[in-house]
Amino acid sequence: MVVGALLIPVAGYAVPLRSADAGTPLRIALIQGNVPRLGFGREEQQAAVLDNHVKETEALAADIRAGKAVKPDVVVWPENGSDMDPYTDPGVKEEIQAAVDAVGVPVLIGAVINANAEGTNVLNRLIVWTPGPGPGSGMGATYDKTHLVPFGEYLPFRDILTKVIKRFNMIPRDFVPGHGVGDLTLGDVPVAAVICFEVAYDDVVRNAVNGGGQVLLVPSNNASYMGTGQTYQQLAIARFRAVEHGRWTLEAATSGVSAVIDPRGKVLAQTGEYQARYLDMEVRRSTERTVADRVGAWPELLFAVVGVGAAIVLAGVSRGVSGGVSAGVSRGASARRSKTLRRVRALIPGFRGRADTLPDAAPDENTLTTPERDAAPLTSAAKGRAR
Repeated sequence: MVVGALLIPVAGYAVPLRSADAGTPLRIALIQGNVPRLGFGREEQQAAVLDNHVKETEALAADIRAGKAVKPDVVVWPENGSDMDPYTDPGVKEEIQAAVDAVGVPVLIGAVINANAEGTNVLNRLIVWTPGPGPGSGMGATYDKTHLVPFGEYLPFRDILTKVIKRFNMIPRDFVPGHGVGDLTLGDVPVAAVICFEVAYDDVVRNAVNGGGQVLLVPSNNASYMGTGQTYQQLAIARFRAVEHGRWTLEAATSGVSAVIDPRGKVLAQTGEYQARYLDMEVRRSTERTVADRVGAWPELLFAVVGVGAAIVLAGVSRGVSGGVSAGVSRGASARRSKTLRRVRALIPGFRGRADTLPDAAPDENTLTTPERDAAPLTSAAKGRAR
């Protein structure tokens, strides 16, 4: 078992890592608009979040026109870059379309979409948005988040919990899971897209990559976790995925941190927290499938079965060994326990008998007369406890 535990991680070095320089060049820009946290009501904040991401996209467009930035092939907004529904709100749709037209390339937009007419259920959606005018412009293919976080995105057992904990009534709506895989095409670029903490789930990422994604995109909204380890925990998971799937990985976050990660897991560029900023960087596509892409969850299942089997075998061996030796050691162990118990009882006032029951009592203590013994009871007790 020890040899196996040492060999398994060492064997990982036998798996070749993809070179960061291999593949067709591709330029991607990430938009981080920032999220205001104070001084706004809910609707005002939703509007401010959208405005911030529109403004940062327009700032990128202005830099491109001024020659300060290279025009990217695609642009990526974070999860919830728009907390307002562009399908039902014409003003929101026009505002996003204007920003997409300004930058002049396909943009992956994260938005919250009403899932029913009452607005009690919503979808966490990524939308491929194409500049216009012309056929095919506007909103196109979509991916809705499939792996939702309980209490973060929906309230389980709502009917029961809202009666017991009144504060849960402050959560007015639940996200509902989507279906399918995050394999989208931005312009002519197939991408694997997972939303926020979906990056932590093997199958969600693997299915998107196996669907044809040549780069891995992780639009995220960590605005509620600024100043905590959650943001950097998620970045660490994204780095792991980059190595696992041999893909350039790009995380676009509302308030930070957004990052560009190469296929070896190295962070080449990242934003800070609470910044309005864009990242514009050249990456490379990959159509190769790694060992992890091909074998899927089988190693995990195999090791789980082996681990359970080993536990069962060891438990049986342990019972056999303990049964064989227990008869030989029980008398000695029982004697030791009995002796220890007597010494402990002697130190507890409620169980203590005569002075000669104290452990290792000195002969002169045992021969004291009754008046002498009564005159110094604390000294004997203290010595007994000290020993």
